[in-house]
Amino acid sequence: MKMTNKLFLLGAAVAFCACSNEEVVAPEINVDNSEVAIQLGSSDAVTVTRAAVTNENKDLAGIGVWCLAKDVMQENLNPQDIKWFGTQPENLTCCIMKNVKSSVKNGNVRWDDPNAQYFYPQTQFYRYEFYANYPYTTNLNYTQTSVSANYTIDGTQDLIWGRATSDADYAWSAKYFRVNGGQTESNRPKLKMEHLLTRLVFFVQPGAQVEIDGATEDELDFTAARSMIIDTLQICDASTRLTMNVANFNRLDMSIGDRLIRSSSKTDTLYLKDASGAIVNPKQVPSLPSLKEQWGESIMLFPSNQYTIRVVLHDNAGHRFCSEIPLVLANQPNGFERGKSYNITVTVHGATSPTLGAELTDWEEVEGPSLNL
Repeated sequence: MKMTNKLFLLGAAVAFCACSNEEVVAPEINVDNSEVAIQLGSSDAVTVTRAAVTNENKDLAGIGVWCLAKDVMQENLNPQDIKWFGTQPENLTCCIMKNVKSSVKNGNVRWDDPNAQYFYPQTQFYRYEFYANYPYTTNLNYTQTSVSANYTIDGTQDLIWGRATSDADYAWSAKYFRVNGGQTESNRPKLKMEHLLTRLVFFVQPGAQVEIDGATEDELDFTAARSMIIDTLQICDASTRLTMNVANFNRLDMSIGDRLIRSSSKTDTLYLKDASGAIVNPKQVPSLPSLKEQWGESIMLFPSNQYTIRVVLHDNAGHRFCSEIPLVLANQPNGFERGKSYNITVTVHGATSPTLGAELTDWEEVEGPSLNL
């Protein structure tokens, strides 16, 4: 399907004061029908795994792309109010692309529909910018001047927001490229993609049964810890219902921290999972701390000052244990921040059977009122 948004200048009416022919300067009527196809790049290309998005490769499947009017050009003497999703004819060129499903490949953005074509507007009414949200979704909230996306996360999804903007004259319209030597890789818009969640990566190591200051690894006893097996790791108080503010004309430059908000105060329990999205298999504790091992993939969470972690484990004799631990960053007033990855080490000690001593004391006589029964 070929989609073309155009508006041509058909004529102009000019009223002149009384003057000689030499003083009459005809207005320039510039009718340019040349089309400039939209090409889009990604300045921070990323790749997706089941649990995390990283910069290791250049691929990202399933983003939504938006091309929306940013402001009014000076040439426009009678600008209409910008309403991205208005239904009137004058709103036609306020929204050039609306949730177009696309993918990033080697730093280039490609529409998933191979037959789709989109063109920079011929008009000189508005300047434009691009937005992107990941992952792609049709669960959207609209006003005439804003769009937001609803997500429910389970710890394996990354949420990413992107924007390509410019304060250059005519950006991004067809005229921008005509006056800047045509469309090239260097002057095309590039999406800057930003992570909106916090990432936790978990490692497991044994703890000594008796800790001795200054002792080397060889001098400590990890026998009991080696008998322990971790069954599951859970985040007990995760905010999972979230809303991403993709674009808002009244807050074009809202802070990145405001781009993602809770849409519900309810929290859920999330499990550490593997690369396929299944809850991780139980893990035997390594034999020595120097053999510390990563367990499962990462968990991505809404940023918070504190998380509550529940660890369920058992020993070789089948005894089961459960620990709930508050996870807090020392000397970090902002807590766990969006876009940052934190390595969390779970140190497991062996089970210790409690022993109790008993000492019998004599009754202590206390004076008080006497009771007649």
